[in-house]
Amino acid sequence: MSTKEYKVVHMFTQSESSTGFNIGCEILTSSNCDEVTSCPWRVIDQCCPYLVTGCALLVNNVFYWTRADKHGNSLDYDLILALDLEEENFRTIRLPNPSSYDEENYMFLVELRGFLCLVDNFAIPPMMNIWMLKDANNITWVKEYSIRFDILDGFDDVYTIVTPLFYHNEEIIVYSNQDSLHYYNFEKESFRRGKRLNM
Repeated sequence: MSTKEYKVVHMFTQSESSTGFNIGCEILTSSNCDEVTSCPWRVIDQCCPYLVTGCALLVNNVFYWTRADKHGNSLDYDLILALDLEEENFRTIRLPNPSSYDEENYMFLVELRGFLCLVDNFAIPPMMNIWMLKDANNITWVKEYSIRFDILDGFDDVYTIVTPLFYHNEEIIVYSNQDSLHYYNFEKESFRRGKRLNM
């Protein structure tokens, strides 16, 4: 996919039965558009094998979704769905085996340093493990970071949800429902508070 080419992905329900959904996928490619009003959608041959959550994560021209139930809620994190925008096909990726999948854990997908990551927030003890997909072809996950929350200023183990946003200058920038961002330094194993957010 060229740098001046854009693709729009649309999932749609082709049919529904007692056993599940038949989900189609169509793609609009900007390079095929003569005018704004004449952009043809192409239905790809492969159907989407699972219901997915509404928000996809784009990493290196691949969309990633977590599986969803019929109400759109995330299912247990056993696998994720990937759509390669170059090949225009789906595949599933098994997730790593964190030390515990617990109902108290809060897990989600992010992109850091150009890699797909699974963030696993533990309630007990309060900490975050970040698993990085180092090799998407061979499905090689590495637990790249572990961050303790008890050293985060203002952290509340009931109400605070910590979300990593960016990796910059050997620090991970996180949002934690507070009035400023925090920066975690791996060498010092400590957080520093950033400027106040105007929210």
